[in-house]
Amino acid sequence: MITGYELVYRRSGDNEEKKLNFDPTSSYLIKNLKPFSSYTFQLAARSKHGIGAYTNEVTTDTPQTQPSAPPQEVTCSSPSSTSILVSWVPPLAEFQNGNITGYSIQYSVTEGDNRTSQQVSRIPPESSSYLLENLEKWTEYGITVRALTEAGEGPESLQLLVRTDEDVPSGPPRDVVTQAVNSSAVRVVWRAPAVEQQHGQVRGYQVHYVKMNYGEPTGPNLIKDILIDDSQWEYNESAEYEVVLGELQADTAYSVSVGAYTAKGDGARSKSQTLCTTLPLPECPRLSVSPTPTGTAQLQWLPPPNPPTPLLGYRLTFGRLDVLPLTVVEFPAKEKSFTAQDIHKGASYVFRLSARNKIGYGEEVVIEVTTPEDVPGGYPENILSKGASASSIQLVWKSVPLIEQNGKIVKYSVQYRDVNGRGGNATGEAVVTVPESSVTLEGLSADTVYDVRVCAFTAVGAGPYSPGVQFRTQPLDVEGRTHTHTHS
Repeated sequence: MITGYELVYRRSGDNEEKKLNFDPTSSYLIKNLKPFSSYTFQLAARSKHGIGAYTNEVTTDTPQTQPSAPPQEVTCSSPSSTSILVSWVPPLAEFQNGNITGYSIQYSVTEGDNRTSQQVSRIPPESSSYLLENLEKWTEYGITVRALTEAGEGPESLQLLVRTDEDVPSGPPRDVVTQAVNSSAVRVVWRAPAVEQQHGQVRGYQVHYVKMNYGEPTGPNLIKDILIDDSQWEYNESAEYEVVLGELQADTAYSVSVGAYTAKGDGARSKSQTLCTTLPLPECPRLSVSPTPTGTAQLQWLPPPNPPTPLLGYRLTFGRLDVLPLTVVEFPAKEKSFTAQDIHKGASYVFRLSARNKIGYGEEVVIEVTTPEDVPGGYPENILSKGASASSIQLVWKSVPLIEQNGKIVKYSVQYRDVNGRGGNATGEAVVTVPESSVTLEGLSADTVYDVRVCAFTAVGAGPYSPGVQFRTQPLDVEGRTHTHTHS
């Protein structure tokens, strides 16, 4: 009586046999066989006396299934701005699970809103590369590859990220604005091209400008190159760029356009804009300044040579350098002279004269004049006592009024005398060096009235003394009492 069976099987090409024992049955399902492989089988019956004879070998093939591994060594490169070359080698033979009938590639944009996945199918099995074309420029794609058998597709390869190559920008810079700055310069302001039209890293801009005459370009096409620093490469929608084109001709039309460039070259330019530099401002007049002994200065001037447009007038700004604000006087075009009043001795003055046309005031001619010093024409003022004791008086005063100083005050002389002429300390003099304007008179007699006068010195000499002012020292027994003074 049969008590079981023993099945021996072997995969074609393998030396190792496998055995299975199972209870009596008329069929048996063998699992975990290799797809798309040839196997040989032999069966023997088992009884209580042992194993009987094996049957002759029976050979059969397992069917194909989908590959169990993706293609290997997948690489991507971008030979142009609109294409990516995908390369691979087939899965290892043990994972193919059938005859490879082809390959498929899945790819999609990784940035922006349009991330729809696309597929290329039916790539021939003998192929080891495929060129994806008509892609977006300077755009990152995610790419996977599958192998196929008759049973279907295998797993995807790991996704590779690759960016299409750069290209020149297809769109111009936006919001280009041109403005005349003056007779020799214009300002150009713009923003970057739309991001979808940049097609690469914008590395700089070229501003093209050419002189125009009756609507036609004349002369060379000039280019101003603006290189963007690496730190500013990141795209900023609101960033503005600006350049000033200089050394242009006055009252002349220029055509200006702007183009961006990448490492691949120059892109589209903006629409040309024509603008005109302004008329030039007048050059500076020719000015002479002659101080007079009577406290005035005589000014005479000649208009600038060859003014481009008629002169409309002049503007004179003048005054002492140490007194602000300066005086401003405007003259009609026919005026050619002026007498400045109140020109003090020993002072520095500035005179600035400019001519005006319909565009505005031009360059100023500047002349500085220092008048010779003299002795002061006035005396110190507001002589006051800040305190007194029985033997001293502390005095303060204000300097000579500015218009009477006639130069730089360098020192003061303070004369004092006992109005009653008593004792050996009845008169005296103290010299005070600028910038001080105070002195303490010491060694005085108690309860005594002193007459005080002060004069100022320039380097030339002394001015007049002030009128006398009288102050009293304190009695010996009343130190610190509030004092009074009278003018003589």
